[in-house]
Amino acid sequence: GPQLTPGERVTSLVDWYYAIPQEAWRIEMLHAINQAIHGGERKATDEDEFETGRLLGYSEEQVQVFLRWSGIQRLKQEGV
Repeated sequence: GPQLTPGERVTSLVDWYYAIPQEAWRIEMLHAINQAIHGGERKATDEDEFETGRLLGYSEEQVQVFLRWSGIQRLKQEGV
């Protein structure tokens, strides 16, 4: 397939979602969050990450663990 050259950015994104019919509402909400963030309307927040995790079926505790981990990773990237 095509390869990116150094410094080149991907400019399109395709989202694929799967759900049983009675859970389709999750997809609509998840897609709205992703569109807003990836479309450049706004930056992702911890609230978005929390909601995304819950919509994907992760428990509140699992999402909180992820948020703590991602916060640590963000601090490392910032050199704090």
